Amino acid sequence: MQDFTIDEINEIVSVFEEAKSKVSGLKEDFPSPFNYINRMLDAQPILNILQPFLEINETLENYTKDRVRLSRNINALAEKGWYLSLRIIDKLGITNLENKLLDNQILFEDTVTSLFEKNLKEIEKSLIRSFPKRESFIKKMVNLHELQKYEISIPIALIQADGMCKDIFYTIKDGKKRPIGFFDLKRKNKKNPSVQALAEICESDPASVLSILTRQLAAFDRNEHVLMQSNTLKLSDINRHAILHGESIEYGTYINSVKAILLLDFILELSIIRSSNN
Repeated sequence: MQDFTIDEINEIVSVFEEAKSKVSGLKEDFPSPFNYINRMLDAQPILNILQPFLEINETLENYTKDRVRLSRNINALAEKGWYLSLRIIDKLGITNLENKLLDNQILFEDTVTSLFEKNLKEIEKSLIRSFPKRESFIKKMVNLHELQKYEISIPIALIQADGMCKDIFYTIKDGKKRPIGFFDLKRKNKKNPSVQALAEICESDPASVLSILTRQLAAFDRNEHVLMQSNTLKLSDINRHAILHGESIEYGTYINSVKAILLLDFILELSIIRSSNN
């Protein structure tokens, strides 16, 4: 946590006291409190502290306005093998998801890969911070991707996806903790299709911003998601079964490597949510 000087502490107290007095005199229907505070406060380091919350508030407001459209796009993402964290989705923007993924896949891929390259080092650092015992695998994966050795970077990412989930996610059965991997499946009965076990323990309120993440999981039929399909005829796609069981020799593409690494970034955000709820 940041250490503050006495002067800075006094400044913080003074500004918040002023904010409190001004807010108390406002009508109930005043504009967004975050926007109001942002206009009113011009002292440091208060703005530095508030800025992340202001950005989150803006993201939440945008999500609320476009929830139905975003939900449709999120399903389309996972169906095509894209699992995107909130940090990537926020930078893409809802309009880009609508226009580029659904109407122009090549343009969508160009936009995502450009964002990916700009954020790769930060993604790598974040993964290492959250999964330090997997540091060597994470570094090798990124290095192999940069060397264009995608036929190796992709399996490493898919294997680590399972392991990272098992580090965080679990159920309790008969008093014992049972880890859950990303590719673990569950079926209620023989008549129902298999679904992703992770989807059950990562449920969220449909109106919550967190549903942007959880709706990317295969909660209804694992075969709707190219990554999770039990059998695929498109061996150039990113399909876990075909890749790790040696059925595909066509998977080693740049796009598939980007998808595999972004999958880990997605799992990282899921893990943070899980940890904060425990």
